[in-house]
Amino acid sequence: MENARMRTPILSALLGFISLANQIVLIREYIAQCQGSEIAWVAFLSAWLILTGIGATVRSHPGARHDDDAIWSLLVAQCLFALLSLILLRAIRFALDVLPGESIGLIDALLMPLPILAPVCIINGLTFRLLAVQSELGIPDRRGPSYIYAFEAAGGIVAGATLRFGLLITVPNERTLLLQLAIISLSAALFSRQSFYRTIFALVCLCSGASTFVAAERVTAVLNKLEWPGADSVRSRESPYGRITIRTHAGETSLLINHALIAHSNESSKAEELTHIPLSLLPKPASAICIIEGGYAGMIREIRRRSTAPIDVVLRNSMPVKTLRNRTSDSFCNEFDLPRVVVHEDDAMGFFRRHQAYDLIILDLPPPLTIAGSRFYSIEFLSLLRRALSPDGIVILRLNIDDNYLNRENLRFARIVTHTFRTVFGDMIRLIPGETVDLIGSGGELPDCASIPRIVQNALAEQSLETFYAGEGYLPFRCGPERCARLDRMLLGKSDDCEKSTLFRPLAFSAAIRAWLSFSRTPGWLITLLCVLIIAGALATCATSLPTRRNILLLPFVSLSILGLTQMILLNSLLCLLQIIHGDGYLNIALLLSLFSAGLSIGALLSTLLDIRLSRIASISHLAFVTIALLLIRCISRSEDASIPLIMSLGSITGLAGGAFFTAWSRLHAGLTSLFYALDLIVSAIGAMLLIGVLLIWPDFRLVMIAIIGLQAIGLIMVYRRAGRREDTGGVQ
Repeated sequence: MENARMRTPILSALLGFISLANQIVLIREYIAQCQGSEIAWVAFLSAWLILTGIGATVRSHPGARHDDDAIWSLLVAQCLFALLSLILLRAIRFALDVLPGESIGLIDALLMPLPILAPVCIINGLTFRLLAVQSELGIPDRRGPSYIYAFEAAGGIVAGATLRFGLLITVPNERTLLLQLAIISLSAALFSRQSFYRTIFALVCLCSGASTFVAAERVTAVLNKLEWPGADSVRSRESPYGRITIRTHAGETSLLINHALIAHSNESSKAEELTHIPLSLLPKPASAICIIEGGYAGMIREIRRRSTAPIDVVLRNSMPVKTLRNRTSDSFCNEFDLPRVVVHEDDAMGFFRRHQAYDLIILDLPPPLTIAGSRFYSIEFLSLLRRALSPDGIVILRLNIDDNYLNRENLRFARIVTHTFRTVFGDMIRLIPGETVDLIGSGGELPDCASIPRIVQNALAEQSLETFYAGEGYLPFRCGPERCARLDRMLLGKSDDCEKSTLFRPLAFSAAIRAWLSFSRTPGWLITLLCVLIIAGALATCATSLPTRRNILLLPFVSLSILGLTQMILLNSLLCLLQIIHGDGYLNIALLLSLFSAGLSIGALLSTLLDIRLSRIASISHLAFVTIALLLIRCISRSEDASIPLIMSLGSITGLAGGAFFTAWSRLHAGLTSLFYALDLIVSAIGAMLLIGVLLIWPDFRLVMIAIIGLQAIGLIMVYRRAGRREDTGGVQ
């Protein structure tokens, strides 16, 4: 009996470690394939939760073995299928015939995780169910399943901390999974009881260990070929903000981060237009110039042709620069080391709170397809730029849209960004039409759009400089009077879409995502119907596992549904808060998930050991959720107060309240822990999808927090209406 009590918690902790490690690594891989979009994040997380919930409801055969060898086999199988899922994710763009730099379609982004993750997640849920059954047999005082839940969460703590402080920084995804497989199979070989299993596990350990430490470079090269077919050469490395890839094909070099094209060796048009046009409009030579999140592919070279001013380059992620420094064959790769160029590895919002007096600020930004990227299109950030400008300074932003091909959603995005600029700079903004519309704001006077080509040509002639895209060959065609007037009418005229984008109401993100979705060939109603059918099927699977007396389970099912919705919405809101305020990448997200798991584990243990009445635990949990929602509203109102330690603490408290509440219900209904676990996961997936739906339709985090408070009020009313009934009798049903 004592051996069973020791082995089962250890196996549960290993399950939690494997589960969270696989989740973080595979979600990182999937986000890298989908250009870092939070849509991909939620699609992956929802698929993971739903499939794991289905796995937890699978009933084993009555004569099936529930011994340790069977569980060790499932743990090793989960690691093997995680490697297979990684390979399939690497090949997803090739299978879908998606070009480099192109976005994966909406229907593919939503549904592809389901078949890819199915083996990993179903085995994960099935393993939890077997451990719960084993604990009920070995620890007959109803506390066994609670301990399983607690120790599984504890294993997640170790996984999140290990990835945050070690593997995510330096180790590629494939090596992380190979190393995990080697460790788990070695443990299985050491502790397995039968010689047959020990031999199989030892062989798996030997193969995975050799792949990790001996043939690691070869494994990475094979996966790169699978991910980038036809490329002459591919170099990739992981960074805290995504995968950096340098791809060479037909003599041209591309720099991509998470498959989003950042720079290309043949981008002279962008380099010339974003530098020569604003420099020509300045009333005096520039004394300080700043480039935000860019400066690749000749932009620094063009500035140095025109100006002797120092150039500050602000990059949230400087690893692309460090990677490019090793290349000497491409001219655009070594410009960051030129004299008068200083690279600042800093968040742009924090940087401009400390630095001012720039004559020119160039926003070399990708479209705001992520929440972290949308903050650079907010009133708060543009106000920082306005204060950092000299009295006649200029800010220029490229919108990456063509004024001749504006559909409804692209037009809405352009209007939102334009009116956000107008809120900050007043009437001193100009729109330069073209294949990519440029938006200029200034603290001083600006000429009308039609006269800009003449001013630029005169300025270039004074310095005897020749260009094509900013010279007389192309710019007059872009800035024709009729074209400029038409663009002003479309974007600056009165419209119902004249909203402004802010940090916590990221309309630029919403509009950019909807513009991306508008290119999908699959109707939106069909996608919604498919999601509803998948969730309904998962809930029906739970319903088939219910015991005969179903009426007594109505209250726990509704209460756990409220818990699942609340937990997942709060956790994703905290993740969004990290992205919005601090622009965080994977590192602090992994730490937040680890602290959330720590809260789950501690809450489950406290609820089990202290044997507190359900009504009291419910009251404390609901009030904790209300407090977190109120604190988040305060953080939204005063974003500078939302420090990383505060966000991490709120994540731990969310897990603490949820773990205690879940464990209290599990102890009251013996034998239904895995079913409650499945329900919690499936409803959590619904909560994640609801949050993204709200952000796409009406992105306002205050409304989300108010909805959370309303859910807690419903939960409290339900619990207190049943406070004196059998469900609240402590440990007896």
